[in-house]
Formats: sequence, C-alpha cells, structure tokens
Amino acid sequence: MPLTLIAAPAAAGKGAWLIEQVRRAAAAGQTPLVVVATPRQAQQLRQRLAAAGGALGVHLLPFDELFAAILNFAGSAREAWDKIVAALCGTLHQHGELHAARQAPAAP
Repeated sequence: MPLTLIAAPAAAGKGAWLIEQVRRAAAAGQTPLVVVATPRQAQQLRQRLAAAGGALGVHLLPFDELFAAILNFAGSAREAWDKIVAALCGTLHQHGELHAARQAPAAP
C-alpha cells in the first residue's frame, strides 16, 4: 500500500475509502500502517473498521505513537533528533535550499 495523504472536507467519504483500501491491502497479505492525528480518531477508525468486518494485520495509530516508535527504534531522542536534522540539512543542501548563515551585525 503506497504512502497516501488523504485530505478532504468532513463527510466527503475519506473514512469509507480508507477502510476499503486497508481491507483490500490486508486481504492481499500486506500490513497497512494508518496514521491519524489523534488517539480519538484512531479509536473511531478502529471501531469503523471492526464494523466493516475488520482486517487482520492493520497497524492504526496516532501521530504521537508513530513518533514515539521512531524515537524508540532510533535509540535516544537526542541521537534520533541529530540524525533527523542531519538528514534534513543534507537534503536542503543537495537541493540548494540551505545557505550559510550570515553573522548577525554587531549591536551599536
């Protein structure tokens, strides 16, 4: 299941579409990872997925749990942050979007 960002107004059918995609991916032997903004949204989506017949192997979590898992996997939070900053700076530099900071003028 590819990375997909779903953005639409309320009641536009995002949840129904997502449930169908997740169930198809799980039925095909994939392990979908669904990340939502809040724990409440995760619980609501779990309930809707269960009501639709469920899907084994689906990982459904809010952003904060995803970030905690990433930091846990990476080791200490400081080491993880350093790696993230280094990767971001490398990417920005590669695309010419990172420029050497100029020294601030001396105060009068």
